[in-house]
Amino acid sequence: MQGSRWLLFRWVLCGAGDHETAPDRVLGLALLDTTARPDTRAATDARRDLMQLAESNFPAVIQALLPRQVHPSRLSDPALVQVIGAMADSVGKEAFLRQQRAIIGRVDSRPSLPQIGAHPCIVRPPGSDNPC
Repeated sequence: MQGSRWLLFRWVLCGAGDHETAPDRVLGLALLDTTARPDTRAATDARRDLMQLAESNFPAVIQALLPRQVHPSRLSDPALVQVIGAMADSVGKEAFLRQQRAIIGRVDSRPSLPQIGAHPCIVRPPGSDNPC
């Protein structure tokens, strides 16, 4: 929509992005479960383990990641777990592998954070309360 303005909510891999494309149209920004830091050695090793598992058993990867994405009290909610599993299935193994490779190669973008500008911004880092 031409002339529209946005409140952007980004989760995980997406990062900031659109605020750079049209900063005059962004009203606010929420970055959820993301970081501006490059991957740590331990995180890279864990990603590679999940990537290897995905090659033979992608549904097991989905199950392994659920506790990181869902509050413990909601893990027993079959409707929520089904929706998240269906979303992951629709994205698929190949996209998951591409995303993991991109995260492993992520550069340190902390120096560019001041460029986000003057609009309100909320950052919810990984490891804070699970969103669901």
